[in-house]
Amino acid sequence: MRKVSIIGTGMMRFMKRDTVNMVDFAWPVVRSAILEAGVDPKSIGAAYCGSAASGSMPGQRVVKRLGLTGI
Repeated sequence: MRKVSIIGTGMMRFMKRDTVNMVDFAWPVVRSAILEAGVDPKSIGAAYCGSAASGSMPGQRVVKRLGLTGI
């Protein structure tokens, strides 16, 4: 098993979001984590997302919004 590290986090106030879809409120949180980590986004080799209620491929839509294609 390979060792990995979580080096950046992002947070958003928890609340009901009826008027904003998951991608619109999630991408700033992911961007915040990348900025906190201080890494070049091109060096990111994988992204993981779990969601039970956000439709098809929410993680892919978030990373696409951030320009992180090809991972």
